[in-house]
Formats: sequence, structure tokens, C-alpha cells
Amino acid sequence: MNIGAIFILLAILLLTALYIAHPLLEKTSAKVDRTNEDFSSLLAERERLLAAIEELDFDHELGKITDEEHSQQRQVLLQQGAAILQQLEQSDLERALAPEESDDSLEALIAARKRELKGEKKGKFCPQCGQSIQSSDKFCAKCGANL
Repeated sequence: MNIGAIFILLAILLLTALYIAHPLLEKTSAKVDRTNEDFSSLLAERERLLAAIEELDFDHELGKITDEEHSQQRQVLLQQGAAILQQLEQSDLERALAPEESDDSLEALIAARKRELKGEKKGKFCPQCGQSIQSSDKFCAKCGANL
């Protein structure tokens, strides 16, 4: 085996190791993704429990299960639902206290720019023809008057 083959093999091993270690190196994005995934799974579990309670009530109305079985199973489902709601509330609180994500800050910048542009358009009119103008305009787009 010559030295060139060894260097190529080491380079491939290094690239493979970096590719595998990449998720471990990105802690912040993984944490945000995991939080969103946890929140989604909690919402899905809440929906599953609500459907199970509705189905249990329907089975009880049809007479498929006794009153005692219905009350016991309903109590268990309600306790599980309460636990899920507590976890959702805690997760909501954590999300509210978490620092803004980059998408939120980008949306805030876009909203600020839109407000700025609306402010420029308000109350600015050409003294010659009355056409609305922006503060950065030097000439009226309609009549060509010098502003």
C-alpha cells in the first residue's frame, strides 16, 4: 500500500467521522427540534386520550360496558389526560421563556420594515398634482414635479 492510498483512506475516515458527529456538534438546533417534537407528541397524546374518552362514553351509552367499568376506565383516562395537560402547560411555559428563534426575529424585522414603509407613505403627497409619494422620491411619478 503506497502513501497516497493511506492519505485517501484517512481523508475518507475523517469525513465520515465529521458527518456522523455533525448532529452532536449542533446542540442548539437539536434542542429546539427536540422541544418541538416533544410538544407535538404531547398534543398527539392529548388528542388520543380525548378520542379514547369519547369512544368509552359511546360504548357506555350503547351498553357495551357496565357503569363500574366505565367509571374506572374513565377515571384512568382523565388522570392520564391531566398529566398530559400539565406537561403541555409546562412545555408552553418553557417555550414562552425560551429566547427568540431566528425565524421570529426575522419576522419581527420584516414587520418593522413594513411599518416603516407604511409610515413613509402616510401623509406625503405631491404639491403639484396630489399623487401620493414616498419620502425618498425626488420627482413625482405622475406629473414629474421636482419635490
